[in-house]
Amino acid sequence: MAGVELVFANILYCFNWDLPKGVTTQDVDMKAQYGLVTFKKEPLLLVAREYQTFEGVEA
Repeated sequence: MAGVELVFANILYCFNWDLPKGVTTQDVDMKAQYGLVTFKKEPLLLVAREYQTFEGVEA
């Protein structure tokens, strides 16, 4: 499980995440579906952009 967490953390860290073009924060449905496990009714769609640092500055 620790390996999965490390991979997920690196994916989150190495990219900037944005909503797709034409989608605003008001359009995101945050309703949940309840049961044995709680999850979102509608999946969250995001666009990954490569994280860019300024030249000479380490992230």
